[in-house]
Amino acid sequence: MSPLLDHTQRTISYVQFVPDERDALIGFVAADTYPYNGVPEPTREQVASWIDKDFYAGTFWITLGGATRVGVVQYQDASAKHAEVHIRLHTAYRGQGIGAQAIVWLTNYLFRTYQAKHRVEGWTRVDNIAMRRIFRKCGYVKEAHLRLDFPTGDGAYMDNIGYAILRDDWRTHTVTPVKWHDEEVDG
Repeated sequence: MSPLLDHTQRTISYVQFVPDERDALIGFVAADTYPYNGVPEPTREQVASWIDKDFYAGTFWITLGGATRVGVVQYQDASAKHAEVHIRLHTAYRGQGIGAQAIVWLTNYLFRTYQAKHRVEGWTRVDNIAMRRIFRKCGYVKEAHLRLDFPTGDGAYMDNIGYAILRDDWRTHTVTPVKWHDEEVDG
């Protein structure tokens, strides 16, 4: 049975990563490729170093049917007021709506759990069209376009795109646009 057909018959759930699962997380992340990440083919050693640096401290397994691990969704506290979200889905489960559901779930979790947080943000490469669509679908607004900021791993750089959702927009299900043209230009 294909992952898509299997997924439609199951419930997606999120299970918090615990330190005892270190080896499982290392194996899971290193087992696949992530073409739009700064490290598209992470080694076990790289993943272990990220865990040691607490990169995966706010991580949840994305599971189908409560058992099949298909990805991880995580956050990092950029400050007491805002968090940054990240997601890694295994290849077979991409393009099925799981990523959008995971970002919605994590956004809800962050705003409901941390009352001081007033914004949640995420970043992606300019050519990661699927992730850009996910952010917009989930109520995030494009707030930044950093030119040639994202290293591709082969010595080149691509544009990095930043999205965010504000607590008030999340609460009211609205989107507050960015004031892009707020500077006066001298003639």
